[in-house]
Amino acid sequence: MAAFRQAAEVVERDGDLMVDVKTYDAPSGRVVTRRTIVRGGQVRRMEFSVRPFTLRELAGWLEEAGFGEVRAYGAEGEPFGLLSRRMIAVGQVAGATAARPTPRWPAAGPGG
Repeated sequence: MAAFRQAAEVVERDGDLMVDVKTYDAPSGRVVTRRTIVRGGQVRRMEFSVRPFTLRELAGWLEEAGFGEVRAYGAEGEPFGLLSRRMIAVGQVAGATAARPTPRWPAAGPGG
């Protein structure tokens, strides 16, 4: 199995720990996470995986469903790129005029 192991991510909160070790499985295109949680002296281990979609794949599905131009944005509405944490894909109904979507979340302002 061709895999790429990333560095572990460790989160500590109120003396409890969560450790995630992620491996990318190239043949399946899945990110496998092995999670260890230490809470109150008890240790739990679990494993789960996700298959992230590529922009090309998601845009193809939207176009097959009848949408025209597909645009992609990052979590804060910026253009989608390699370092984006999230991908928001917006497809225009064929024949409709394209407009940049207004985010449904408030922008961080003073005190936010």
